[in-house]
Amino acid sequence: MKKSNRNLTIYAWFLSLVISVTLVFSVTPALANNAPVLSQTYWPYENQTGFPVTEDAVYPLTALQGVLISQDANGNYTAYTDTENDALDKIKIVTPPNAGLLEYDHDNNTSTSKEQIQANDEIPVNKLNLVTFTPAANGYGNDYARFKFQISDGQGGGFNGSGTSSDGAWAIFDVTAVNDPPTFSLGVAASGNVELDEDF
Repeated sequence: MKKSNRNLTIYAWFLSLVISVTLVFSVTPALANNAPVLSQTYWPYENQTGFPVTEDAVYPLTALQGVLISQDANGNYTAYTDTENDALDKIKIVTPPNAGLLEYDHDNNTSTSKEQIQANDEIPVNKLNLVTFTPAANGYGNDYARFKFQISDGQGGGFNGSGTSSDGAWAIFDVTAVNDPPTFSLGVAASGNVELDEDF
């Protein structure tokens, strides 16, 4: 009987050792966070119709911000796919606009902090409303300017682009012309006298 108890004790000890070793080596490693991927290559529309800007006006990127944070009825983000469905943290400018001026007002005080955005600058998504695009004087036209950007959820997945281009997607601006008032030049000597009709 004593021998049986000893065998039982040895068995119990061996079983506890097996369980302990199994627990140590069966820990599931943490999964790497997947980078979000934009659902389009061109924004706001895949057909390359741009954000509507008026000539000589300052255009805040509020619309782009709204697109990037938009969710459907199920809480899924509509502008990009992400395995973890994380909210976007920031964007990175890959290529600045080819025309006009893209500026970031860091503390919402245009007189002290507005800076021109350069390649590789990172901008928090919740601050995109403080980024503005301004066409050059008298500049207008469809696809007047565009810049390339990448997105990140800030969870270790890194920056990524669109489903067809990992190096970035494009934001496009269509600038509508404004009818400028006419200019008038008489082209006469300074000492000359000119009479104009009162209804001119």
